[in-house]
This record gives sequence, C-alpha cells and structure tokens, in this order.
Amino acid sequence: MRIVQLVAAAAATFLMSPLGIAQVGAELQCIETADDETLISELDAEQLCAGSTSATGPVDCYREGDSETTLSNIQLIALCRCAVDSTPVACFEAATASTDLFDDKVIRSCSAIETRKLRPDCTPRER
Repeated sequence: MRIVQLVAAAAATFLMSPLGIAQVGAELQCIETADDETLISELDAEQLCAGSTSATGPVDCYREGDSETTLSNIQLIALCRCAVDSTPVACFEAATASTDLFDDKVIRSCSAIETRKLRPDCTPRER
C-alpha cells in the first residue's frame, strides 16, 4: 500500500510541474489529432501518442509512414512513438534501401525512442 501511495504522490508531483502539464497537454492533443487525421483506432492513437511531448510529431510521422511504406499499424506505432517529425520514416526508408536488414531491426534502430535516446515514456534516458 505504501508503494502505491509513493507512486501516486510522485505522479501527482510530476503532473503538477510545468513539464508534466505540458507533456500531458501534448499527449492529449496528439491523440485528438490522430483521431481526426488518421484511420487508426482510439487505442492505437493512445499507444502512438503515449508520453508524447509533441502535439503533432507522432501523427505526422505515422501519416508519412502510412503513405510511404508497407509497415503495419503496430510497426508504425513502434517507429513513430515520441517522434517530433517524420525523421524516423526517412531513416527507415534510407536504411531499407541501402541494407538487407529486416524491418523490425530497422524500425528499432530508426525509432524516435532509439535515435533520441528516450525511455518508452518519451523522457530522456539518464546518461
């Protein structure tokens, strides 16, 4: 029970900080944009935008990938989570054109999480 209280307190502190408020706002706007501008499900929109610090980056990346690649929704979400623009798609296209790596390895290498050195919640990894 004590751990739950500590986690709840830490989450509340983060959400009340300027960074936390901005991140939650960007995440919610991203989900709304994904719902309005793509055909992905609400659940996929939530996964695409989870932790996003950009209101449009993940959606821009997803739309570019959807039109320029044959990647599935799941693969595009993995590639574009935490993106600030469509750079992960350009990386994916360049890597698949010049190597014989499988999609999943390229997705992992080109994902915004990997290239921007982020945690899965889109916050910077400790260095």
